[in-house]
Amino acid sequence: MSKIADWFRRERERGVREKLLKHAELVEETAKYLVEFMKKKVKENYVDDSLFTIIDNKEHEADVLRREILRILAASKVLKPEVRMQLARIVRQADWVADWALEAARLALALRQATVSTEVVDSLVDMISEVYITVQKTRGCITAMFEDPFKTLNLCDEVEKLEENVDDLYQKTRRLFVEKCSDLPIAAAILFFHMMDAIEMMADKCEDTCDNIREYVVSVA
Repeated sequence: MSKIADWFRRERERGVREKLLKHAELVEETAKYLVEFMKKKVKENYVDDSLFTIIDNKEHEADVLRREILRILAASKVLKPEVRMQLARIVRQADWVADWALEAARLALALRQATVSTEVVDSLVDMISEVYITVQKTRGCITAMFEDPFKTLNLCDEVEKLEENVDDLYQKTRRLFVEKCSDLPIAAAILFFHMMDAIEMMADKCEDTCDNIREYVVSVA
C-alpha cells in the first residue's frame, strides 16, 4: 500500500485521509446518540428532543463532509479512477449508517405516545447496542485500511459476524413484538416495524461498507 500511503501524505491531498476518518467519527457519533435516544424512548417512554437535534446535526455534518470528500476525489490526478471509485463507495456506504440512524430517530418521534412490552424493550435495546458495536468496529476498519490490509480484513470479518448477531436479535425482536404487542394500534405497529428495520439497516450498511473496504485493500495491497 506504499503508493496509496504516499498519496495520502502529499501536501495537496493530505486532508482526504483526515476527512475520511472524521466522517467515520461522525457516523459513529450519530449511532452513539441514537442508542441514548432510543433507550430513553423505549425504556422510559421519554422522547428527548435535544438528543434528536444532536442526531440530526451529526448526520448533516457527515453528509456535508461526504460531499467534500467526493469533490476532492473527483479532482485528484494522482489516484487511479478505480481507487477513487472504491473510496467514494466506502464513504457513501458509511454515510448510509448515519442516514438510517436519523430515520430510526424520526420514526421514534412519530411513536412518541406508543408503548410496548418489557420483553420487546429489552430485546430492542440488545439489538441497538449490538448495532452500535458494529458501527464502532466499522470505524476501526476505515482507520486500519490506510495502514494494515491484513488487520483490516480481519476487522471486516468481525463486522460480518456482528451483523449476523444483529440479524438474530432482529428476528427475536420481531417475533416478540408480534406476540406481545397485538393491542398496539395498527398505525403505531407499522411505524414500530419500520423503526426496527431502520436500526437493522444500520448494521447492513456497516457490512456493505466493509465489503467495499475489502475490495479497496485487495486492489491496493
